[in-house]
Amino acid sequence: MVAKIDSWAWLGQRKVGGGAMEWHELLADVEAQAESWAERDRQLVVADQTRLERRFIAASQHFAGSLHALISCTMRGGERREGHVEAVGANWILLTDPHSHNESIVALEQVLTVKGLTQRARTISASPIVASLDLMWVLQRISRERSHVRCDVLDGVGISGVIDEVGADYVVVSGDGQQLVMGTSIVSITRL
Repeated sequence: MVAKIDSWAWLGQRKVGGGAMEWHELLADVEAQAESWAERDRQLVVADQTRLERRFIAASQHFAGSLHALISCTMRGGERREGHVEAVGANWILLTDPHSHNESIVALEQVLTVKGLTQRARTISASPIVASLDLMWVLQRISRERSHVRCDVLDGVGISGVIDEVGADYVVVSGDGQQLVMGTSIVSITRL
């Protein structure tokens, strides 16, 4: 059975908890709840957008956001590299050892974990050309300078000498004879 409403007076007042509640108070309460729900929805949307944007941030951008920070990297072979981030390229970073002050170029594909990065990410460079300079380009520059280097490769093998030749995916190091080193096996290059 449906209750019969004798008058439209219920629009002006409503009994709540024994007392009269004005209609405008009820509407204000509903409006406050709606604003709270809308704010929660906005926060969820922002959180989702942030997660989606992070999917497009490369690790190199986190290194770029951590310039001059002291970091510690665990490499594929288990060895650790520690240093201040001095420069960042498409697939490499330049670290300065805090004790010896030696500079090493570290191949990012050989890095497993990193401690000390800041939460900031930024573009490597405003110039797309500079941002695209990869490890092989850096090795070409070192080869041109004829610098004496130590090339550390996977499994802890170190080869010392001068980079004679840089190919698309390899380098030739002359020291005790010539050795061809695959680019994908290079962990770091340190000038001696």
